[in-house]
Amino acid sequence: MKSPMMNTTSRLALTLALAVLPVAATACGGSGNGGAAQLSSADDPAPRETIPDAPPPAREAFAPITPDGGKAPPSGLDDPLRDPMTEKPTPDGDRASDGPAAAPNDPETTPAREQDPRVKEAYVVSEWPAAGPRRAGVAFLQIAADGWERSDYQVDPRRGEAKIAFRRTAELPAVEGLSEEEAAEAALLPPTVFVTVRLHDDAAAARQTLLTIVLAVTTVLAPEPELGDVAFGGRAGGTLGFVAAARGNVSFIVRAAADGESVGDLAAATDAAALAAPELGDDEPIPAPKIAGVTADRATVGRASPLALALDPAAPAPAYIAWRCSVAAASVVRGAEGWDLFSGKEGEVVLKGEACSEQLQRASFEGRVTVVKGD
Repeated sequence: MKSPMMNTTSRLALTLALAVLPVAATACGGSGNGGAAQLSSADDPAPRETIPDAPPPAREAFAPITPDGGKAPPSGLDDPLRDPMTEKPTPDGDRASDGPAAAPNDPETTPAREQDPRVKEAYVVSEWPAAGPRRAGVAFLQIAADGWERSDYQVDPRRGEAKIAFRRTAELPAVEGLSEEEAAEAALLPPTVFVTVRLHDDAAAARQTLLTIVLAVTTVLAPEPELGDVAFGGRAGGTLGFVAAARGNVSFIVRAAADGESVGDLAAATDAAALAAPELGDDEPIPAPKIAGVTADRATVGRASPLALALDPAAPAPAYIAWRCSVAAASVVRGAEGWDLFSGKEGEVVLKGEACSEQLQRASFEGRVTVVKGD
């Protein structure tokens, strides 16, 4: 018989589904004020083709791909954790991050849960340990722990955020009649731990996100002094099943999706990834991709028109891009060697992109392409 604590903690992941925003279905398009961008990504099973002597093309930040090239089955990553207190609508209806948040002590804008005396006592921000230095980035693909393997991941370049699914490693079963490939596929376990890591502009934004997360959990979480600059966790029967933390300007969540699963090793690995990044000075900007513009040699109606990004080779390379187009008839898709523009009508198309590097460093850019009729 499970204890009440076990039942409560096993529902942590469900309570954190508050304020989930839908993921759009196309890379570009929509109304004239800019269509929504698709935001997820996954492992590349093989290196993409690149142009010799040129930076590798930015990878599409969209649908997960399995090793056999097919679309990955649902992995739990389509349940993003959103923090509405740190998001505000932009004029075109998109969402922006790290914006002004509701004043934590304003009764008119503070969630009722924060007014609960137990919650006020548990999360006294003024008593949190001092924030550590800002970090130049976080290499989320380096997060690893013994006994675990990454099964999938998604990146939201607009937020500088990655969501990673981990599953337990397993020995290949000796099943008669199965090929090595079939046996390997049969041995794949479902993901049971999910990590969300985000690079913020500063420590204050990371802590605001942390506060929003812990206030969304129905259980009052306990401090986890071994993790982050400040961290809180939930346990069931002594097993750590949930962690939310901030380390400098990095926030992260590690949550179990199965009863009795421990997140301790992966939480420590995520914290170590944040610590491994170079420290920044007080006035030192976070390194970010630099994209001066977007051009197309000859954009033609109804044809794939390769786009060229003007990159600064000294800046971090853009690895994930979310695109928006100024007209509904246009879209940007991933081609064999880069990004391709498709447009169903002639005229000027304004392309707006938000990119981030493999270390979640963000940048915005814009370009204009004139589409002409074909010969």
